[in-house]
Amino acid sequence: MLTIDVMPQPPPLATFSYSVLAGRNDAFRTWLRDLLMLAVAAPGFVGVSRSEQGSPSGATSWKITYRFESASDRENWMRSSTLAKAHAEAGTLFALPPQAISDTDDGTARMMVVTSHVAPGREADWRAAQARLNAAVVGFPGFDGLDIFKPSDDGHDWTTVLTFRSERDLENWKNSEERRYLLSQFEEASHDGVDVGPASFGTWFAARAAGSRPVPEWKQAMVVLAVLYPLVSFYDITLGNAAGQGLAVAGHQVIKGLGLPFPVVVFLGNAIGTVLLTWVLMPAAIGLFNWWLDPAASRDQTIRGAVILVALYVLEVAAFSYVFETWGF
Repeated sequence: MLTIDVMPQPPPLATFSYSVLAGRNDAFRTWLRDLLMLAVAAPGFVGVSRSEQGSPSGATSWKITYRFESASDRENWMRSSTLAKAHAEAGTLFALPPQAISDTDDGTARMMVVTSHVAPGREADWRAAQARLNAAVVGFPGFDGLDIFKPSDDGHDWTTVLTFRSERDLENWKNSEERRYLLSQFEEASHDGVDVGPASFGTWFAARAAGSRPVPEWKQAMVVLAVLYPLVSFYDITLGNAAGQGLAVAGHQVIKGLGLPFPVVVFLGNAIGTVLLTWVLMPAAIGLFNWWLDPAASRDQTIRGAVILVALYVLEVAAFSYVFETWGF
């Protein structure tokens, strides 16, 4: 019997943009470090990411995205006196008041996956030690993001995903005295597994990490290809033609196009594809192949899954080849 795990919905996000005055970036980073130390202690906090971008005027635009377990946790943080007080204290740093914006999670440069086996009854101790570690890493140079994944209903393994701007930043954190000291406070530290590697497909597959092993990248790539090929092909036939020059079959107009320039058509395809991949197609595909993506999957499971995916590729190519040849696309 095939078991399909239901993937969790993306965590609620709270994103703020900050326009920092020229010459005030160092002061802003100090303020941000203190703010993030408060954020990681907020109820329901599960992750944070940040980015910055300069402008010709000399000001720097920063974007900070917090992730929470529930929408109520997110709203409590956004309306908290802690956040309001922090914004008020830093008012002289900003060219414009902080803005809450709608946004999505972004990708990462280098990723560290840490899995902690927590003995039953020791969750509170682990959370306290982990909170101290999180407070330290958010202020570390090169830090970009933090995600915490709860164990399954019958498990005891917590997964923490840290992301950094570069491999050097990640190595500096791994080898820092601050991290070594904080890890020494974990009684269960010897049970922690660490994997460091490029985040080829962001955090789609991060929650499937088992122990010190992430999902093999070739498995990630095979699943992504199985989803991406039919998505792109279907878009080209339908919405792509509708946005572009339209579609005529055997001299008869089937789709009347909007006549948009080709770069715009491509952009729309990427935008639609990103949304569908992130929140619809990839979660469904990962749930379907959950048994195969498991890093602890047996050799027989690995071979069987690879064969199924190759067969799926053949069916997809055959189906779209038939459509293109039959209808003259």
